[in-house]
Amino acid sequence: MARVIILEDEPAALNRIKRLVLKLKPEYEIIGDADSVEEGKALLKKQTFDLIIADIQLSDGLSFEVLESIEKSVPIIFLTAYNQYAVDAFEYNGIHYLLKPIEVDKLNDALNRFESHQINQAKVKDVLHFFKAKQKEGSKNILSKVGNKIQVIDVNDIAYAYLDNGINRVVAFDGNTYPVDYTMEQLMNKLKSKQYFQINRQMLVNIAAVEEMKKYSSSRLKLTLAPKFEGEAVVSKEKTPLFKQWMVETDF
Repeated sequence: MARVIILEDEPAALNRIKRLVLKLKPEYEIIGDADSVEEGKALLKKQTFDLIIADIQLSDGLSFEVLESIEKSVPIIFLTAYNQYAVDAFEYNGIHYLLKPIEVDKLNDALNRFESHQINQAKVKDVLHFFKAKQKEGSKNILSKVGNKIQVIDVNDIAYAYLDNGINRVVAFDGNTYPVDYTMEQLMNKLKSKQYFQINRQMLVNIAAVEEMKKYSSSRLKLTLAPKFEGEAVVSKEKTPLFKQWMVETDF
């Protein structure tokens, strides 16, 4: 039996990981989970464990910040949403990782490797330094996966992004739409440009995609976008003043 801790900030992903682990290894015990750096550190201090399954990005920071506080070496399986510099960091340091969404057979292989002591003890501090350095450099691409195909998207090609039935999708200026495994906040952090504005909780736009704006109810604005958006692109009431200022001050 192995005692497992999971670090994951997305409830749906957390539930799926728990379900898959216990389906594959019913003798395992999941003794706790955490969705933030603060909760993770507290959990690791009060529990004894054999394996950690950790997403990179937690609600308030990086899981590396939790794991570097561990005094002993422990096997860790990292999860990542197709972030190439994260993959580079893991491969450079010989650390085991899985791409999200997790494939059952690959998770099973990872757990079997853990049982046979084939998963390296993670050099967390080395990876943390590598990862933070790469973050500062910034990334000009985001990744989308459909089936077994991974599509690299240049952030400069993104016209807008929106939430669709729980899945964030980005629309390129050529009209193609891609599902992405990033939250809206993570997308804004990836883009890091004055060209983009999050108009409400479910949508962000590139200023170059805004063809027209009209007054809408409750002091809001309704946008016409290119490529055409089939839904309603509405600037929320609280963001309307900032949006107007953004439209005036941003060059494109």
